[in-house]
Formats: sequence, structure tokens, C-alpha cells
Amino acid sequence: SMDVKRTHYGSRLSYRPHYRFTLQGDWEREEIERTATGPSLDDLNDPFWHLPAQEHKSSYKFSLIARPLGTQKLRLNLSYRYLTSDDPSYNTSLKSGHQGFAGATLTLADRAGMTANIQVIREKNNRSERSLFHDSATLNRYRLSRQLDSENATVGVWLIPHPSLQVNLRYGFLHSRTEQGVLFGNDHYPDYVIQDENAEFEQTVHTAEFSSVWHVSKQVSLLGEARLTRSASRFDPSFAFQPLEYYGIGSTAVDSTVLRQLSELQILQTAYKVGVDWKFKDEWKCSARYTFDRYEDLEGAVLDGTVQSYLLSLTRAW
Repeated sequence: SMDVKRTHYGSRLSYRPHYRFTLQGDWEREEIERTATGPSLDDLNDPFWHLPAQEHKSSYKFSLIARPLGTQKLRLNLSYRYLTSDDPSYNTSLKSGHQGFAGATLTLADRAGMTANIQVIREKNNRSERSLFHDSATLNRYRLSRQLDSENATVGVWLIPHPSLQVNLRYGFLHSRTEQGVLFGNDHYPDYVIQDENAEFEQTVHTAEFSSVWHVSKQVSLLGEARLTRSASRFDPSFAFQPLEYYGIGSTAVDSTVLRQLSELQILQTAYKVGVDWKFKDEWKCSARYTFDRYEDLEGAVLDGTVQSYLLSLTRAW
């Protein structure tokens, strides 16, 4: 078995040159130590975990917090973060990464407000390696790089048209694209493995949501929510047309042209939720929820379906 020891360090420095602006710097470090690790051996009974014995992760973040109007009515938050690892543990772990964030919050007379933010992520790892046995005595190693580009954004508006009623509107967008080295097949026989150095996976999600809460009385509140989500994804490898030996039986010609078509998905999800909260006495609350989700496969009918859920809870706080 493997034992893992993690040690965390961190520091923060804040500077306020003006009452409307705050500059902030953050530094974090994580040191990981593992036992029972080692390199891949030419042995089918390899006793080691193929992970680094030591890994050092660092994070550097610079932030700007601004209140241009001098009050909390308008608040801006900008930040940049750099991440690094000296020896990434997994194929999906980053060697280095950049994250940028921008957000704004606006409040109007305590009756309305809006929020908006956007985040951009760039990560890469060129230190990943995969080992496969070519036969009982030979171990082949393949270098597999990975790069992730991701963007997400949300915009939300809330309104209080009446002291007992709050309405919320929100839109969210998510996009990510990953280029990664992938191995197809196995390596137990000659020429039965294909290495694609830049297989691409891409997904996009759009979400629109409406929700409201109505406080009927001090004890009873009603809530409702409607959400529409459209998502699309595809896996797009790009290895060329070539013969492939199949377990010593014979060869067949393969390429990647059909894999994108087989993996492409487009899903439309419609969701509704209703609920009620009932507070009786001072410390007790009873809640009930009903949720209905409908999934529509826009590429066919394989993933069509509905899900219904019911929840009843009783809580006490003191």
C-alpha cells in the first residue's frame, strides 16, 4: 500500500493605496511525499505505484478589488493565477497553468442587482508517460502531452418587486477544449497500437435559469425553478489510415474518420423544481421538493428519458 504525506504553506499580502482599491497577493505551496513508488519495471507483477515519490505544487495569485463608487453598490474583482508542478502525478494533472478571472457585482437600492463574471483557464502537461508491455520481456514507453483551454461565463439578475417576493434570472456558458496524446489498441503484439499525439475533445454548455421565492408568511415559503440546458461534445482523433495487426490473426485497415461521428452528442435538458419550506416554532423546519428533468437526444433517441425525484426533510437548529 502507499502512504501519502501532504504539507501546505501559504502567505497573503494586502495593500490598500486608496479606500476604493485593494491589491492582494497570495502564495500557496503543497509538498507531497509518497511511499511504495517507483519506475515501471519489465515485470508483469510490478510492485510499485507509478507516481512520483515527491511532488511540489505552487500557486501565485495577484488580485485587484475595486469599489469605483466608493461603496459596496459596485464591486469589481480582477485576478490572475499561475500554477506549476515540478512532477505531475497523473496524465490530467497540470505541469503549468494560467487562470484569469474578472467579475462585477452591482446592487441598486436593495431591490435589484446583477452579477457577471468570466474565467479563462490554460493548462498544459508535457511530462506524462504511459508504459505498455510489448511482450513478456519488453516494456515500451510513450510520451503523451496534454493541453486544456477552458472559458466559462455567467450573468445573473435578481429583483425584489415586493418585500415577500424575489425573482432570479441567470445565464451560464461553458466551453472547454482538450488536446491530448491517446493510445489506441494494445501493445502485446507488433503493430497493434496507434499513438495519436493530438486527439481533441471539445464540449460546450449553455444554461438559462429562472427561479423565484415567495414568502407567503413568516412561517411558509414557496419556491419554483425552471432551467434549460443545451450541451454538445465531440471526440475528434486524427490518426491516418493505416493497417493494424490484430492479435496475430491478420491485419485490417483503420482510420479515425468515423470516431467523431460515433462520439458526437447534443443533449437538450429541461428541468423544473417546486418546493415549500415550513418553519414551525423557532428551531424546526419541514421542507418538501419535487424535481422533474427531461433529456432529449438531438442526435437520435438513445439518450432520451425523464427523471423525477422527491425529497422530504425535517431539520432542527439550536
